Amino acid sequence: MITPYSNIISVQTSCFTGILDTYPNATIAHSIRKLRSAYSGNAIRVRRSSDNAEQDIGFTSAGDLNTTSLNTFCGANDGFVTTWYDQSGNANDLYQTTASLQPKIYDSITGVILTNGKPAIQYENTGGSGYNLLLLTSSVNSNQTLSNFEVTRRLASNTIQPVLNGLEGGGGVYTAWNFNDNQVYFATHQGFSFAALNVTAQTILTSIYNIISDNMKVFQNTNSIINATPAGADRPIGYTQLGQRQGATEAATGTVQENIFYAADKTTDTSGIWTNINTYYAIY
Repeated sequence: MITPYSNIISVQTSCFTGILDTYPNATIAHSIRKLRSAYSGNAIRVRRSSDNAEQDIGFTSAGDLNTTSLNTFCGANDGFVTTWYDQSGNANDLYQTTASLQPKIYDSITGVILTNGKPAIQYENTGGSGYNLLLLTSSVNSNQTLSNFEVTRRLASNTIQPVLNGLEGGGGVYTAWNFNDNQVYFATHQGFSFAALNVTAQTILTSIYNIISDNMKVFQNTNSIINATPAGADRPIGYTQLGQRQGATEAATGTVQENIFYAADKTTDTSGIWTNINTYYAIY
């Protein structure tokens, strides 16, 4: 017997929507949360200190880092990030094969490292060769219009925040880099700008450079702190890494949870992007 409802087909769809679904076409995108509904990969690959075994750690159905899997894998050991996977679709992962340079995600005593209640990748600079550094698979061009959004925290005043940067080349390049002089610097291929910033809480650092108007903007959360034409000499180098820049004396001490880079001026989208990030991390 055919009922009035026999031709109805039940369809299940996922309700997850990531920030890259709303604001697509990122060049690179690394996070401890899922950023794109179509992304089917993992968040990070972790090395366990006891035996150097490695395991991929993915996401829950809600898009959070799978901390249950991380806890099970690390147990009573420290856990270090060997790979932070790119969710943009461009396969530009952050990686580190040298154990001593790998940043930490899990502590043998306290468990998953957290910033404001969310998992965080922790960078340490203990001087000499004691620093952490993740390298991009492919360099990102700093001689273009760009926008970078990063959720990060530096440990204290007079310490350095982990940001996307490049090795020394006419002074190096870096997205909003809160340096140990309590200034924030933004440097592209075209030069740099800087302003005072002494913030030690978790924050969204936004760097926007428009190569047509030759204008640099930096925001700390929603507050504008730089809006200027770059000065100084040409810096012919791209963004290559996250953490240490020119040497161990310029290495980061803090945490990073998210880094999204666009090869575009996202000024008109900043409000929506900030709202999305803040809704997840509760920063301000």
